[in-house]
Amino acid sequence: MLRAAVVSMMAIVPAVSFAQSAGNGNGPVTRAQVSQELIDLESVGYNPSAANNATYPDDVELAMRRLAEKRASRKSGSARNRSRNPVMATRLR
Repeated sequence: MLRAAVVSMMAIVPAVSFAQSAGNGNGPVTRAQVSQELIDLESVGYNPSAANNATYPDDVELAMRRLAEKRASRKSGSARNRSRNPVMATRLR
């Protein structure tokens, strides 16, 4: 009975993970991309080992918002640097 349950789970998990990755329009993600996303989330204070079932969704959503803010500030900072240096700005275009 345990073997049947394991075999069933092995068949279901890839189908579910494919549905999640294919539905975003960008195709499947690689392990390297998932690892980098976790590193990025940890850089803004997310600690996966401290999460528990009750706070997990809120913790990861907060970290994702912080990461989006961090990326946005980096993007605006690089745009400001290009506008200060017109020679570099024309080279980058």
